[in-house]
Amino acid sequence: MPDLARRLAGRTRRNDAAGWRIGHLAPLAAFAGSLWLETQLGGPGVISFPIPAMLWCALTYSLFATAGITLLFSMWTLLAIASGTLAIGAAVDTPQAIMSLRVGVTLTALAPLAVASVMVARNELLARLQHAASHDPLTQVLNRGGFMARAERVQAAAVLMMDIDFFKKVNDTHGHAAGDEVLIHFARVAAGCLRAGDVLGRLGGEEFAVLLPDCAPDDARVIAQRICDAFAAQPVDVNGGVRLHATVSIGLGCRDAPDTPIGTLLSQADAALYSAKHAGRNRVVLA
Repeated sequence: MPDLARRLAGRTRRNDAAGWRIGHLAPLAAFAGSLWLETQLGGPGVISFPIPAMLWCALTYSLFATAGITLLFSMWTLLAIASGTLAIGAAVDTPQAIMSLRVGVTLTALAPLAVASVMVARNELLARLQHAASHDPLTQVLNRGGFMARAERVQAAAVLMMDIDFFKKVNDTHGHAAGDEVLIHFARVAAGCLRAGDVLGRLGGEEFAVLLPDCAPDDARVIAQRICDAFAAQPVDVNGGVRLHATVSIGLGCRDAPDTPIGTLLSQADAALYSAKHAGRNRVVLA
């Protein structure tokens, strides 16, 4: 049985519920219809009637839901035959016949369970592949491709372009392993300063970006300054105990009109980032 708290926390939004019900009730309706058809036709082959619908359920629903459906099928079949509701055209009144029936029902139920198990493994593999394709393996935030794909879907009111100051010097002085620790530390600090719904990504090297939806320019500047101050105030331990203080420069671009392309917004933030670099670093500059 899955973790109910986790599933409830990740439930779909209310405006998605109608489409979810319509798209997911068809396999269950087919399963119920196959059970009804069994009682109408009868004969030795009726036990296999629900198999196509159960396989459809296995391809659509979770492993737990499929297990519940197969349990219902098994109980219904055995009880219906025992009560005479389901006529299979043969007497089930000897130990051998009862055992044969139970084995047949069990083997029938194994098919959707096997398919559902394969689907679970497939979906988990696809999820890992999608995560690997869209996320930076070092910092675990979105990579450039994942960030730009999200930018096309998110109506960002503001964009932050962030660049860690003197990062090359960190690599040259303390080594690339220390540089990696700084990148991981910055991603963690920046993520902790963002709101729910904000999108953080690593565009390459020491350059990061943030999409800020539904954010006024003053609020975006507050968020950017919070990241800048938090990173400067939290040193990172590298090379077995060396405390390294690093800073970040941030350029802020805000959308002037609803139809402003995301590329324009990123260019504005990038230009503001260079202004922050030239102005002395460790600061926020508004485009």
